[in-house]
Amino acid sequence: MSGKKLNLLVVPKLFPAGAGDISGIFVLDYLRAVEPFCDVTVLDNRISGRARGVMEERLDGVRILRVALTTHPVNRWLKPFYYLRWFAAGYQAAAALGEMDVIHTHGSTLAGNLALLIARRKRVPVVMTEHTRISKLMRGPLLAWLTRRALERADCVLLVSDDLRRQVAAAGIGPNRCEVTFNPVDTDMFRPTNPLPLAERRNILFAGRLEPYKGALRTVRAFGAIAATHPGWRLTIVGNGTEQAAIEALVVGDPALRDRVRLTGQLTKQEIAHEMNDAALLMSPSEHETFGIVVAEAMACGLPVIIGDEAAPIEFVNESAGRRVPASDVAALAQALRDVIASLDRYDSAAIRDSVVRRFGLEAFGARLRAVYESV
Repeated sequence: MSGKKLNLLVVPKLFPAGAGDISGIFVLDYLRAVEPFCDVTVLDNRISGRARGVMEERLDGVRILRVALTTHPVNRWLKPFYYLRWFAAGYQAAAALGEMDVIHTHGSTLAGNLALLIARRKRVPVVMTEHTRISKLMRGPLLAWLTRRALERADCVLLVSDDLRRQVAAAGIGPNRCEVTFNPVDTDMFRPTNPLPLAERRNILFAGRLEPYKGALRTVRAFGAIAATHPGWRLTIVGNGTEQAAIEALVVGDPALRDRVRLTGQLTKQEIAHEMNDAALLMSPSEHETFGIVVAEAMACGLPVIIGDEAAPIEFVNESAGRRVPASDVAALAQALRDVIASLDRYDSAAIRDSVVRRFGLEAFGARLRAVYESV
């Protein structure tokens, strides 16, 4: 197939609705990775969207087919009935498409089963990437059945970490074929641009949803524990979520933090890349992750990282790239901050970046996906 582009249909669970929307934004990196050898159509199938019906648009040369049942939010009690219509609308929109060689779906429970229906009609194979914790997907008998059905009927299941592979096995799910591919990283966007040495930047970065398991509040507390002995250092918190009010109250109530902690709210990927190049290191004390894209993106910018010792980033973060600590232990996080700050001149930013480019860069990742597509 080397001389002909594959016709690829992508069926994502989540996909950005437009500029500034970060929902499912990681799928865009997959699209960039396969663009050299695929003609891509994305089926963005929603219950509620910007316009009712089917709309077609282009995004960087990719055909986007947006399907929505309504423009209004739907009561959660009515959603099960709407999902029956959701399956029918997505199936009909895809059935009208022309030739396709492969379907790649992101998500198993709903998007995966829709992809399998389309694949039966089009007589093509399904590659299924799962990004979500299995325990979250299998809440309740119906969701568990749908998840298992999709993962066991796909031609190839791609998982974003060994940790997620173990979760699939522990749930007793047996895919026909299963590979750990991790996630792609846009190493052109996320690259070092700041000529200042790490130690001279004096800025610590947290980027992610402000939810308890992610550890933003613990990061602020750990920074508070070292603030007196590290004058001139700052902390930047990127994101929004349920912990925001608690973080703001902690910062306002502590004179040692008031002028040294900055909350930016949610930013675009380009803005996050800029923040990473203003930072000396990344704090990501998450209790669980299936991959940890922000950690890999920070490393692509040459930053050392501090991560939770039970989350999936331990699969690609070693001692030369940072520290692994118990995510819920604020004292351990504070000590890790002291240790990394004291060692900043010993971290090799180029080597940290290279480890990500080789494993997760778009070119390397695209070659991996091409091999999977052609094999199925």
